Amino acid sequence: AGSMGKSKLRDPDDPFGENRPQETRAEARQRMQQAKRAAATRRDDADSKGGVRWGAVAMLAIILLSGLMPFLANLTDSLAALGLFSFAASSGVAPDGAGRHSEWLSAFYRKHNPTKMGDVPGLLAKYKGREDALFRKLGEKYGERP
Repeated sequence: AGSMGKSKLRDPDDPFGENRPQETRAEARQRMQQAKRAAATRRDDADSKGGVRWGAVAMLAIILLSGLMPFLANLTDSLAALGLFSFAASSGVAPDGAGRHSEWLSAFYRKHNPTKMGDVPGLLAKYKGREDALFRKLGEKYGERP
């Protein structure tokens, strides 16, 4: 009974359905129950396929990572301060490269030309940001790269 079995196509003379007969409470209840069963079936089908709800996974990852970022930043800073961890820059040198460059250059001159040990700070200042060029020149001159 009612409009349940009728076509869902709109009547061109009545596009808003103003002249359709009103459904009874029983018909409305039946329509709502059918809609709930259809939604439950769609949910069950999605669950039975073993599908992952990637939207939920992405949201969970965003929430967890945003909460962990300050902790991870603090942890890496603490480890770096203890000398247990350092970030590698694109040139293969840590951000505190001046110290490492000084160590490398001092060890190099200690081995190849100890009289130049006093020139290390001046050379590093002259070649700041271009340490690779300095090491390349030293490699050509002494036959070994620092």
